[in-house]
Amino acid sequence: MTLWAWIGRRARLVFARRNAESQVDDELRFHLELEIAERVRAGMAPDEARRTALRDFGRVEVIKDAWRDRRPLAWLDGLRRDVTFAWRGIRRSPGFSFSVVLVSALGIGATTAMFGVVNGVLLQPLPLPEAHRLYSLQLHDESGNAYGVSAESFRVVETGPGIERAGRYSVGSVVLTTADEPERLRTELVTSDLFTVLGVQPAIGRGFTLAEERSGASIVLSHELWMRRFAGDSGIVGRAISIDGASAVVVGVMPAGFTGARPWLLAAPAVWMPLDRSRASRAAGLVLRIRRDVRGETVEAWLDGVLRLRMPNITGTDSVNVRPDLDSLQEITVGSLRKPLAVLFGSVCFVLLLVAVNVATLLLARGAARDRELAVRRALGASRWRQIRHVLLESLMLTGAGGVLGAILAVWGTAVVRALGADVLPRLSAIGVDWNVLVFAALLALGCGLGVGLVPALVYGGGNGPGLLASLSGAGRVEQRTTRWGGVRGALVVTEIALSFVLLVGAGLMLKGFLRLMPADAGFEIDDRLTVPLRLTRHPTYDDSTLGPARRLAFADEVQRRMRSVPGVQDVAVTRFVPYVRESAVSEVRPDGVPADPTARALTAHHRAVSPNYFAVMGMTMRRGREFRADDRAGAPRVAIVNETAARRWWPEQEPIGRTIFFTEGARAEAMAEIVGVVRDTRFDALSTRSIPELFVPFAQAPSRGFDFVVLARPGRPGLAADMRRAVWQVDPTLPIGEVERLSDIAGEAVATPRFYSTIMGVFAVIAIVLSAAGIHSVLAYTVARRAREIGIRMALGAARRGVMGLVLRQGMTLAALGIAIGALGASMLTRILQSVLFEVSPTDPWVFALTVVVLAMVAVAACVIPSMRAGRLDPLRAIKTE
Repeated sequence: MTLWAWIGRRARLVFARRNAESQVDDELRFHLELEIAERVRAGMAPDEARRTALRDFGRVEVIKDAWRDRRPLAWLDGLRRDVTFAWRGIRRSPGFSFSVVLVSALGIGATTAMFGVVNGVLLQPLPLPEAHRLYSLQLHDESGNAYGVSAESFRVVETGPGIERAGRYSVGSVVLTTADEPERLRTELVTSDLFTVLGVQPAIGRGFTLAEERSGASIVLSHELWMRRFAGDSGIVGRAISIDGASAVVVGVMPAGFTGARPWLLAAPAVWMPLDRSRASRAAGLVLRIRRDVRGETVEAWLDGVLRLRMPNITGTDSVNVRPDLDSLQEITVGSLRKPLAVLFGSVCFVLLLVAVNVATLLLARGAARDRELAVRRALGASRWRQIRHVLLESLMLTGAGGVLGAILAVWGTAVVRALGADVLPRLSAIGVDWNVLVFAALLALGCGLGVGLVPALVYGGGNGPGLLASLSGAGRVEQRTTRWGGVRGALVVTEIALSFVLLVGAGLMLKGFLRLMPADAGFEIDDRLTVPLRLTRHPTYDDSTLGPARRLAFADEVQRRMRSVPGVQDVAVTRFVPYVRESAVSEVRPDGVPADPTARALTAHHRAVSPNYFAVMGMTMRRGREFRADDRAGAPRVAIVNETAARRWWPEQEPIGRTIFFTEGARAEAMAEIVGVVRDTRFDALSTRSIPELFVPFAQAPSRGFDFVVLARPGRPGLAADMRRAVWQVDPTLPIGEVERLSDIAGEAVATPRFYSTIMGVFAVIAIVLSAAGIHSVLAYTVARRAREIGIRMALGAARRGVMGLVLRQGMTLAALGIAIGALGASMLTRILQSVLFEVSPTDPWVFALTVVVLAMVAVAACVIPSMRAGRLDPLRAIKTE
């Protein structure tokens, strides 16, 4: 017999069970009839021959059972029968089954969704060939300020040992002018070999050549820009387009999803242009591809020896020592997210534990309700292993169904996380439910099924112990069945409450940090304010060093006049930077009367040029002195306004009005101004409640090349964005306009990170509260139902209904108190790992802990009320007769 024939024969025995059973019946009947016929021929009467043949032949069913046990893969048929039995048990209790499936799906779905996020962001490599060999090189001073890699340093690095290839890049922006409106685009200027270093070539066309680095007349488009502005026209290659008013030929289109030399950015560049490798650039970075047999630490050690330089500092007033920092692109992209995502994944594992404990509690209650049924099966000869297998199979089938539903919920959950984390997480396209995530969900469902089914399987799985007779007869129900495993159920409830406490404290700490970042009063108003950003750099009309300032000022004045004429606009101001964008010009300052300390670090301030009405439009309060006036223009004495923090640091307990301050401005030339006012502190950075020194100067005395119009609109006036763009283009139709945004939206984006973590943890906390309440309620409800006879006897002997209700309440609150105590101890130790995602909040904040105790106590009381009232309403006579 061949191997395939042998396998086929055994498969038929397993899957063609009815046919095999029929063949065995026929064979047994044939042998029996043959034995009867032989005895008849020997002279026995037919009835006597059948009786004696049956006696000597043996019991047919016993023979068939022995055959079933010895046939190939007999265990598979036994498993099939056990699955059928478990399915019948599930169908008999649809409410219970639905509860277990739903709770399991909730835990498995949430955990799978978070694993999808961790897998996509942290575990999956960058979508670049052999991304583990790609490194980014930057220079940093002792204060952590970044410096660009010069052309000379690039020549040293690209021929270094262990380095296979090196590419240089710089960042900037350009203006694309087509038949549609002009648009300012993010760009990366790259050397011709950078695409080769990254291992990605254009999907259409080609990259840059070495000769094109000097001409700068070529351009490569991103896939997104190609589809959005050129409708995916494949004929775009070789066509000339207008970039910054000059002609550039499109030589290629990059593949979809390509993020350039900086994959950690949330917004990828729109175009790539050639970078002359021989030119110096302060903002230039370097991407290296090291050799396969070389480690990054070896290359970093070599770089540390050849690139220790001295360069001008960020203000241009001094020089500092810089050293190279080599980091893998993967680490730069996800390194800062590793701890926060690990915290979220750990939190969702707590949720999964809560779900497992809750399901185990439900299965224990179901096992107690089926105690008599299981006892009957044990009395009829079912083995202990068979009983355990039945309970485990039922648990696996329920959690398996929960796993299928959980995988569906995970698809929805990952979509929600992508929407919430759009301003927080890079590589959003990698987040989803793929085969790795589905395998994780399957293993999770299997582990949960075995884990939660093991407790009831061991408790009610069999054994002909002393409780068997009591279970069969119904006697001793109060003493044995209620109390025998009540401690196990109580321990599970305590565990639920303790886990919930930890989750609630974590969510409370994150929520408090988020609320601290969004106070009711940030020093300025954000409602009904729109920002219209403009950048006039590299525009010949406004960039001229002699006539440019006057033209920029005239342009800004005319645009403000036209914007104020739009219906629904109350006022318009100009500022170099709006709050919460985390951008500003940093100037070195020398305040009058502050003694110079050559050993100390130079004083700096964030420097903004604003129009006279800026403080009024922003709702900022002057503490002393005056605001800027219309006559504070070019040619008039220079004036400045500082915030409270600057006045307090530079002139403590002195009057700042009338003081003189020197500050760097423009091309690092030093300017002097008189302090005419002090304005209230505002929040420069949304992720910090601490104020920093700020210096304001009149826009008319220093009109910058980049600025924002701040529009104060009347409440409820929609559609102003298009009107504001038209107002700008009425003055100059060639200017690109950045995204017109509401200041409230900018503020929301600024706190997107704490809002994301707080929202996720808040969802977990709500799930924890619901599961804890359900756990306490189910245990108490079960206890009341099982102790109905005892309660009836107590009430028949004179116990008051209030006393019975108090008995149930005390039992529930004792469990809650024990769980809260254990949870508080665990939270005080575990919340310290949240430090990386907390914003100006202590991980052991006493108010958060106290509020969590109150919330969980209230939840426990609410969960105990219904079972206690049910116990108080029991009819003693009916309860006694029921037993």
